[in-house]
Amino acid sequence: MGTMNKLRENTGVVLWILVISFGVIWVLQDSGAFDVVGATGGNIAVVDGEAITYDEYVRAVDAQVQNYQQQTGQTLTAQQIESMRDGVFNGLIENRLREREMKRLGITVTDDELYEMVMGDRPHPIITSYFGD
Repeated sequence: MGTMNKLRENTGVVLWILVISFGVIWVLQDSGAFDVVGATGGNIAVVDGEAITYDEYVRAVDAQVQNYQQQTGQTLTAQQIESMRDGVFNGLIENRLREREMKRLGITVTDDELYEMVMGDRPHPIITSYFGD
């Protein structure tokens, strides 16, 4: 019986401690103090000595999501966003590897070649299909 009375008497103190704790957590979250948790120095991957930064990854994911939403007019589900994030991550790694291999083999594309591919007499079939008009 004495324990129940003691708990009833201290309920106000416990509630105030909880309210103050939640307030402090709320202020710290809004100030960005918890953003450091889980930070890995800004790099999410290193491909053959070349870093892929978190900012680059986020920009690529945002661009992919916006592109999808503009084309379809639909919002993405959480599962679709997660799948898109995986695809963007793999794409960034593949781009780094492709660029490294192109440098190793000495493959370059000049501005004239690019112009011919888009605006020349025989444009690339993808360009023709998208901008055939």
